[in-house]
Amino acid sequence: MNDFYQRKDVSKDTIEFTITIPKDSFNQSYEAMMKDKVKDTDIKGFRKGKVPTKMVETQLSQSVRLETLEKIAPLYISTAIQKEALDPIAPPEYKEIPKLEVDKDVEL
Repeated sequence: MNDFYQRKDVSKDTIEFTITIPKDSFNQSYEAMMKDKVKDTDIKGFRKGKVPTKMVETQLSQSVRLETLEKIAPLYISTAIQKEALDPIAPPEYKEIPKLEVDKDVEL
């Protein structure tokens, strides 16, 4: 077992990884992405970029969490593939989209 992943050999040609993205890493990326969203959000009654963060979070929290996952998951997956010295013949497939809860590690 490594720091952030577990390898399971399913068959001769198939390997399954369980990847855990630490909550600190995920939250840091989420906050950076949310900060960018706040700058670009335009809500009536506020100047562009001056919308309160809490208001933007209320409206966009889940979609920003998904965007964050889409951004950092490939980094963790490619690192696991490199550490295992694998040469994949097909791109990785996700079994399911994990629950993206606040202050919890993300497991996929």
